[in-house]
Amino acid sequence: MAREMKNSGIAWIGEIPEGWNVLRLKSLFSFGKGLPITKENLEDTGVPVISYGQIHSKTNTGVKLQDDLFRFVSPSYIERNAESLVHSGDIIVADTSEDTDGCGNCVHVDREMQLFAGYHTIILKALEQDDNKYLAYQMKTDPWRSQIRSRVSGVKVFSISRKILSDSLVVFPPLSEQSRIAAYLDYHCAEIDRIMEQTRVTIEEYKKLKQSIITEAVTHGVRGPRKMKDSGVEWIGEIPDEWNCKPIKYVAIFQPACVVSNLTEDSEITYMPMDCLKNGYYVENSSRYGLLASSLTQFEEGDIAMAKVTPCFENGNIAIMEGLHSGFGMGSSELFIYRPYAVLAKYLLYWLQNDLFKQSACATMTGTGGLKRVSPYFAKHSHIAVPDQLEQQQIIDYLAFICGEVDRLIDSKQQLLTELEAYKKSVIYEYVTGKREVPQ
Repeated sequence: MAREMKNSGIAWIGEIPEGWNVLRLKSLFSFGKGLPITKENLEDTGVPVISYGQIHSKTNTGVKLQDDLFRFVSPSYIERNAESLVHSGDIIVADTSEDTDGCGNCVHVDREMQLFAGYHTIILKALEQDDNKYLAYQMKTDPWRSQIRSRVSGVKVFSISRKILSDSLVVFPPLSEQSRIAAYLDYHCAEIDRIMEQTRVTIEEYKKLKQSIITEAVTHGVRGPRKMKDSGVEWIGEIPDEWNCKPIKYVAIFQPACVVSNLTEDSEITYMPMDCLKNGYYVENSSRYGLLASSLTQFEEGDIAMAKVTPCFENGNIAIMEGLHSGFGMGSSELFIYRPYAVLAKYLLYWLQNDLFKQSACATMTGTGGLKRVSPYFAKHSHIAVPDQLEQQQIIDYLAFICGEVDRLIDSKQQLLTELEAYKKSVIYEYVTGKREVPQ
C-alpha cells in the first residue's frame, strides 16, 4: 500500500511522506570553523586533520571517514584550538571550490576519534544526534546542492559561507526512518560502487593494452617475426634490421617559429589548452587573436602539440593540429611543438605515445610538486626508430584500426560509469526525499 504524501512547498524537494518535515540546517547544527593553518603546518605524524583538499578528493565518499583522507598536525593544537575538533555525527564541509559541482562537498564523521577539521572548512556540529549519515547522503544530491550553488560567490574560486549553509533546507524524517534509509543506501551504494570500481579496473587494463600495442608496433613493426638489430639506444632496445634510429630533431623541427600574417586582433583562431589534448585527439576551442597573450606557444596546421608538464604528459595529452581556424593556433606555454618533415606525422604521433619514450621522458623531469616538466633537450634529441615510409603507413593503418577498437571499448565502459553514477545519484535522492520507501 502506497504511503500518503504531502507537498513540501519546496521546488527541489517536491512531495514528501506524511510525518516528514522540512527544516533548516541551523535547527540541527551549530557552525564552527576548521583550524587556521596552511599546508606548511602539516606534519608526518600527530593528530589527524581533514582539510578542503581531502574533502574534494575523488576517493571521499562524503558519508564516512577514510584513513587515506587524513593528514596530521602537532598535538599542540589541541590546547589552543579544541573548538576545531570534530565528533561523531558532525559534518565537515569545504568552504571553497574551484567549480560549482564541488560546492557542498563534505565528509560525515561516522566515528568518535580525535580529529580536526582543517583549513578552508566549516564544521556542522550536531546539536543532538550522534549519527547524521542520512543527512550526509542528502547533501550528496544535486537537488540539495542547487540551493548552495545558486548563492555562492566567486569567479574562479567559489566561496560557501556559514550563512548559506545555516539557511539551507533539509528533508527530515523520523530518526528511526533515517537510520533505515542510511543503512539501505550503505548497502545499495556499496554494490554500485563495487561495479564501478570493476569498470574502472577494466578501463585501466584497456589503456595498458593500447599502450603495449603502440609500443610493440613502433619498435618492432607489424610484419611479424624478422631479423633484429641493436638500436644503439639502451631504452629502445632492438629494432628491425632495415630500420634506422636517429634523433627526433632529424625528422621534425622542434618548437618551430610560427610566422603570423594577415591576422587582426579580431581574427578567430584555434586556442588549445593542455587538457583539450587527449591521446591523439583534441577538443576544438576558439578565441580572438587579440585576447591571447603573445607568450603562448604558437602552432600551424599539421604540427604535433604535446604537453610537457606532469600529469598531463603521462596522461597522453598530445594531438596533431588539424582543421585550425586560419590554419594557425595558439596554446598553453606548457606545450612542446613538433613539425614533422622527414617522417609521417601520425607515425611520429604514435612514437611520442609509446611507453618506452614516455618512461624515459619522465626520468628527465625536473621541478617540484605538480609542476615537473619533461626536459626540452630530451624532447628534441631523444631517438626515434624509423622504418621506410611504406612501413610507417602500414603501422599507422594498423594502429588506427586496433587503437580505434580499444578506444570504443573504453568509451563504452566510460559511458557505463556515467550511467551508474547518475543511477546512484537518483537512488540516493529518491530515498532521502521519500519518493521511494526502503523495502521492509
